[in-house]
Amino acid sequence: MLSRFVVLPVSLTLKVSPFQDWFEYARLRGSYQLWTEDWMPDSASFRWSYYASRLRSSIALANHDGMEFSGYIVPRSSGGRDGGLLQRIVTLIGSGAKGVRYFDVK
Repeated sequence: MLSRFVVLPVSLTLKVSPFQDWFEYARLRGSYQLWTEDWMPDSASFRWSYYASRLRSSIALANHDGMEFSGYIVPRSSGGRDGGLLQRIVTLIGSGAKGVRYFDVK
């Protein structure tokens, strides 16, 4: 089973949400590149370091050569504080991400 159902605290969501188990996905080599995205406000940008650490650890524990991680940055959810968008980008790159893409819905 590649996904798990996790009950999140009420402050995050009011329902049960499926989340990818990155460790199992990397171990089974579900793809060559693990990927995530953010839809959070600037006040929650610190979560990127958590996501990046999990992705990096998943790849390290899977012990597959050539596997990388990257992420989508969502500019639309930014603008709550100065440097919020930049904090996301720098955290992702500083954690070892090999790609950063901007996701913008027009």
